[in-house]
Amino acid sequence: MLTFGALQLLGSSQSPQWSSIADDFMSPRFWFALTILMICGAFGGVAYELLLRGGAIEMPHRVRAEDARQFSHVPARSLFALGIFGRAIVGAAAAVTLLFVVAPTTAHSAVAMSVTAGAAAPAMIRLMRKQLMFAADLMSRMTRETNRKDNPAPAVSSAPVASAPVAIGKAA
Repeated sequence: MLTFGALQLLGSSQSPQWSSIADDFMSPRFWFALTILMICGAFGGVAYELLLRGGAIEMPHRVRAEDARQFSHVPARSLFALGIFGRAIVGAAAAVTLLFVVAPTTAHSAVAMSVTAGAAAPAMIRLMRKQLMFAADLMSRMTRETNRKDNPAPAVSSAPVASAPVAIGKAA
């Protein structure tokens, strides 16, 4: 299902309706619905944090030098862990990302999908990334195959070609 949605997203056969898309961005109802879904996704992310830590939450803090070894590209003194706020942000992003693939039919299903996406945010984002990469690879292969059919390569004989021996040195 996700692959099909990603293919629709990446390779729609219809031309985009830019004026209607721009109108959607100007609609307060669109932003209200998106805000509600992000709040529900953030709630799911916080719920996951509570489940993961047995009811405890991680508050924002500076990253210790021994924990910063995985971030070799930046010094430890400039790292800051967002804690539970980071889970809420990732949960909200996962809820919005889910809307790229699944269109909810009711407000209840939209809220349920957003909370679930927020709670499963790390796994869902990894899955979406894999599905989108698979879809992009599939579309690339399809494009190459279509180009190959439209512009066939010249026929090349696979039979061995006989060649005469070449004499090096003085001509007789």
